[in-house]
Amino acid sequence: MKRIPLLFCIAVLLSLPSLAQTVRLSQKYTTEAVTNPTFKSYLVNDNFYVIQDKYNMKSPINRDVQMDVFDNKGEFLGSTGLMDVSMNYTEPNNWVGLLPLSDKMVMLKAKFIKEGDKKRYDLFAYTFSNLTQRNDGVKIATTSSESGTNTGNYYVAVSPDGSKLAVLVQHPYIKEKREDCELIVFDQNLKEVWRKNYVFPFDNVKHPDNVIWVNNQGSVFVLKIVDNKSENPYQSIIAFTSNGNTVKANRLAMGTEGKTSSYGTAFNQQGDFIMAGLYFNDKKFGVNVDKPKGVFRLKVNASDGTLAPVGFAPQEFPMNTRTTGITLLDNDEVLVVAEEQNIKSTPIPDKSFEYNYEYVNGNIYVNKLSPKGEVAWQHIAKREVKSFNDGGKSNGVFAGLLNGNVTLVYRDYYYKYDGKSHTILGPAELNRFINVSRTIGMDGKLVSDQYIKRLGDDLNKEAVVIYALPQTGKQQDEKNVLFMGCSEKILYGIKVTF
Repeated sequence: MKRIPLLFCIAVLLSLPSLAQTVRLSQKYTTEAVTNPTFKSYLVNDNFYVIQDKYNMKSPINRDVQMDVFDNKGEFLGSTGLMDVSMNYTEPNNWVGLLPLSDKMVMLKAKFIKEGDKKRYDLFAYTFSNLTQRNDGVKIATTSSESGTNTGNYYVAVSPDGSKLAVLVQHPYIKEKREDCELIVFDQNLKEVWRKNYVFPFDNVKHPDNVIWVNNQGSVFVLKIVDNKSENPYQSIIAFTSNGNTVKANRLAMGTEGKTSSYGTAFNQQGDFIMAGLYFNDKKFGVNVDKPKGVFRLKVNASDGTLAPVGFAPQEFPMNTRTTGITLLDNDEVLVVAEEQNIKSTPIPDKSFEYNYEYVNGNIYVNKLSPKGEVAWQHIAKREVKSFNDGGKSNGVFAGLLNGNVTLVYRDYYYKYDGKSHTILGPAELNRFINVSRTIGMDGKLVSDQYIKRLGDDLNKEAVVIYALPQTGKQQDEKNVLFMGCSEKILYGIKVTF
C-alpha cells in the first residue's frame, strides 16, 4: 500500500525557466511489469534497451526481468514481457546476467546438472532475434561441482564496445585450498578469444566477492576482497593482460585503512582501467559503518597490469552517499557523481517477506579529480525528495558532457517550479515530480538551473505527467540523450535534445 505523508508547511517557490530543448515522446508505450524494479539501460546497434529487474524468490529464476526496446528516436519497438515466468525442469534456472554485445543483447543463465556420480555447473548464453525473441541457449562454460549448494560461480562482463564477453569461472570451494578459477574471453559472436586457468594466491572462501571488467582489447580486471586467515581482509585488483599471459595482483588501499565504498569505472583510449568514487575507513574492531570519508581515483595499466599510486582526498559526506557514475575527461581527469540515497523498509502485516519501502534522495555531489586523485573542485546540487513503493525512481543522476559543459538531470518536486505559491503541501504536491537540468561549467561553477518541460502538457492530459528516469539516461552525442520515461506504471521512450 502506498503511504503518502501529509505535510503542512510553507513551500519555497523557485521560479526556473523551462529548458530550451526539443523533447520527443514515443507514441507507443510499454508497461512496468516488474514490481518496484531497478532499471538498467544500454545503447546497442543504434537501439535503446531498458531492463526492468528485481529479485523475487518466488520466480523460477529468483528474479523478475523484462527487456524493452526503443529506436534511436525513443520510439517503442517491442518488449519481451516478463521472462521465464514458467519453465520446465530441464531449462537453466540460475540467473547470471543480461548484457549488451556490439550488435545484440545476450542473456546468461546457469544450471546444476547431475548425471550418475558426475556433477557439473554449466553456463548458457541466449541471444535474441527480432530484438525480443530469445533464441536457444548455447553452452559456453562449465565446471565440475561438489553439490547443488557448492556448484561454483560465474562472473561476467562485456567491453565498452561490446566486442568482448569475459567469463570468470569460479570452481567450487574446497577447504584448505587456494581459490581456483578459469577465465574465458569471447568475441561478440561468442567465439573464444583466449582462455586461462589460474589459481589466485589467496585463501579460498565459500562465497568469494569478485567483480570483473574487460576492455575492448580483451584484457580482464578483477576486484576481489581477499580474506586470508593470517591477516585482515583487504581489496586487490588482479589484471590479466596480453591474452592472459601476463597476470599482476595489486593490493588496493586508500592510506592504511581506506577501502572502496562505491565507485564507477571506465577505460581510456589505451584500454587502461580507471576506477573512481568514494572510500571509507575500515574498522578492525566493532561494526563497520559505510560512511564515506573521501574521494579516490586509481588507474591500472592495460599493457602490464601495474597499479599506479592510488590518489585519494579526505572529504566529508553524509551517511549513505553513493557514487552514481563517473565521466572520463581529457588527460584521464574524471568527474565523480554521488548522491544521498536512503531506503527504509517496514514489514507489511500478515504478508511474509513483503515490505513497504520509503526512498529519500538528498544532495548530489560532483567532484572533478586530477590524474593523481586531487580534487580540482566540488559542486553540490541541493535537494530532497521522497517516494514510496516505486522502486526508487528518484535514485540516480544522469551526468554527461553536453555542449561543452557538465549537465546533470535529476528528479525534484514539481511544485517548486509550477509558478504557484504553496502554503500547504499535501499528497498531490508530494507525489508529483519533474526533471531538473543543471548545467555546470568545466570550472565547477553553476551556469544555469532549469527544468525539462512537463511532458504531460504535450499530451493535452492535465492529469498525466510523464517524466524521465534520470538513471536510464544514455548519451547519443554531445546534444542528444535517450531516457525511459514513466507515468505511474506506463513507460515511454523520451529523446531530449539539449
